[in-house]
Amino acid sequence: MNTLRLRRGYSARLILFVGSCSCFLGGCTWVPLTPAGEYVQVIRSASDLADCERVGGVSAQTRSRIGIFSRSDEKIEEELQALARNDASEMGADYVVPESAASAEGRQRFAAYRCLPSAADRPN
Repeated sequence: MNTLRLRRGYSARLILFVGSCSCFLGGCTWVPLTPAGEYVQVIRSASDLADCERVGGVSAQTRSRIGIFSRSDEKIEEELQALARNDASEMGADYVVPESAASAEGRQRFAAYRCLPSAADRPN
């Protein structure tokens, strides 16, 4: 009888622990935005960038699952955008535009644009 109670208590604690971990891990953001990436903006349409120069493409990929747990679409999108912004900043871009939707595997393609003059082109 005591063994049965112990197993039930253990099972309940295990379920509580696994549930807590899934909530915690599902809400985590693993990709920090770099200081340079903070200056890159995400916009939805390239038509707003008529006077800008396309400087390249960015492929972003992040985890859509942590073990058996699925991550929220919002966190995946947030990380993909942070990755794209960080990479675009290294190209001298100041805007990124999604070229595809985020896939179920946590991948997305972005176009990088430069609209502001680069540091070399700016007057002193």
